[in-house]
Amino acid sequence: MRFYNYHITDSGDIDLIGTADKLLDLGDREISGRVRLVYVILGKLVLKPGARLILGPGVRFKHARDIPPRLDLTDIFVKIPGKAEKCRRCLAAIDLSRNVAEGMPSLREAMQAVLSGITLAQEADSGNLLARLGGMTYVLKPVRVRQAEHGARPGLRWTVERRLAIVTAEGQEVETVPAVENLASFIQGLTDIGLQGLQVEDDGRLSAEPVNGSGQRYVGMADLTIEDADTAEPFGITIRASALFPAGNRLLRALVFKDKQGHKRRQTIHPYAAYPDLLRFQQPGDSNADSVDLHPDGSVSFSLNGLFYRGLLGYGVIAGLAPDDDRPPVEFRSTVDLNGDSVADFEIVYPNGDRQVVYTIVQ
Repeated sequence: MRFYNYHITDSGDIDLIGTADKLLDLGDREISGRVRLVYVILGKLVLKPGARLILGPGVRFKHARDIPPRLDLTDIFVKIPGKAEKCRRCLAAIDLSRNVAEGMPSLREAMQAVLSGITLAQEADSGNLLARLGGMTYVLKPVRVRQAEHGARPGLRWTVERRLAIVTAEGQEVETVPAVENLASFIQGLTDIGLQGLQVEDDGRLSAEPVNGSGQRYVGMADLTIEDADTAEPFGITIRASALFPAGNRLLRALVFKDKQGHKRRQTIHPYAAYPDLLRFQQPGDSNADSVDLHPDGSVSFSLNGLFYRGLLGYGVIAGLAPDDDRPPVEFRSTVDLNGDSVADFEIVYPNGDRQVVYTIVQ
């Protein structure tokens, strides 16, 4: 049945929906069961045990102090699609020009206030958040907002998923992921080296596949920083040496592009795990390796048979068939030297049979 903006579904769920022109004032509320709110304004909110609150567009709170901790606020905000031609899946960004409670500064301004010496600007077309500190520029994409725990310290922190989060003085926690600064140039660069079908995952992971359909795909993650490029560097995807290996190696790739101010810039695209959650959140028996950890420079560290290793992931992920024996779901296998440095390397075999190289770093 429906009474104006009040709707009870057949399953007993409740929808309370106002309009963009006139928010529905709900005052103080206790929420039980499943309740979806759209274009409403809320006072003090109490969530009963088992309650499932879904916040849609246009929800506002009268006071930030009345927002329950850990409440996901992401869908309150307008999204900036950040689409580009030939991008099979692009990642939308949260528009930081508004906030969650009446009388509050914009979310970008609230973030700016807790970052001493850092200047924040959000690009209107891509949604990328540019953070400038001294001569450095960091590129982030804001993808999630939630209310922080009571007493959370304002400022920067890393989440368990290795996302960089900014906690405002009012208690909103904005999670960001690395982002490619010039997506159109990146897609053109991929095309020039025979790759297509760019997909940007929720964690910022990038993947593309060969035009010839070789059964392989390539996976990477943009570096947080962009830097000035050398005048002699060609535009597009270029080869770079990794500082983790002897000079002259050709293990990294970077994008050289022209920024909005016409400056020639470079952003490294690090290799990254094809299935990071399978490595990062392992339970006993999930792998033959222990203490697996992923690092922003594209490396992975792990313990195997009592020995500690660190290696640089390869970009390529070769499709395979799921093993039909009793091997662990994620297996680290020793292999021959794959990059010509006379050191044996590894490969990761994922549960679906996909394989990814790990080039051993000599400690």
